[in-house]
Amino acid sequence: MIQKKQARSKELIRLGLLCEITDTIHIGQEILLGHLLQYKPLIEYKELGENLIKELQNNDTKKVINLDTKNKKSRNHDLITYGSLFEIAKLKDKNLAELGGYLKQIFKENEIYINQCDIVGKTYFLKLKQEKNQDKKILLFY
Repeated sequence: MIQKKQARSKELIRLGLLCEITDTIHIGQEILLGHLLQYKPLIEYKELGENLIKELQNNDTKKVINLDTKNKKSRNHDLITYGSLFEIAKLKDKNLAELGGYLKQIFKENEIYINQCDIVGKTYFLKLKQEKNQDKKILLFY
């Protein structure tokens, strides 16, 4: 059980690192989730993302070297949070280079697309919150 949790955490951190490298970690979770939920595979994404994979390990090492334990834990938490967006969008097992190229594409999109992604992401989180509240109400009646 613990090994499964650790393996999942490592995978989510890797996906979060992809967000960090592509600077999509700064655009907000709702917009990023909306973008990921609209993913369609294209060969050009893989080509765009090939160099990012080489940066993945180097970037992590550079960022972590001067952090204390508290800041490392905080950073890992953020990376896992962003990595979990890939899990929500069912993209966790896709090729990393392809995902990296797709993430970079968001910076080439227009404002209408970004707003659409924001709406899709906010709608997802709102539905999730409503489902949790509904579950709590059901428990109160029993």
